[in-house]
Amino acid sequence: MYILVLGISGFIILLAMLKTHRFIKTFLLSAVQGLVALFSVNLIGDVLKFHIPFNWFSTVVSMAGSLPGVIFLVVSDIFTKI
Repeated sequence: MYILVLGISGFIILLAMLKTHRFIKTFLLSAVQGLVALFSVNLIGDVLKFHIPFNWFSTVVSMAGSLPGVIFLVVSDIFTKI
């Protein structure tokens, strides 16, 4: 289910990038937005005792999926810790 949601989100982001005809600029902006969201979640998570580790998987998912990718990481981390 999560992979399907992440795939659909990535596909929508890819379509938006292709529609603007500025693929590289849009991709880099989306990647930076995903990394900032990942840092923000960990910054807020320090207060709430919540942490997403910085590894290759979380970095690639947050860069490729942008905000939906970070939401995927947060939800999957919550469900795996229960």
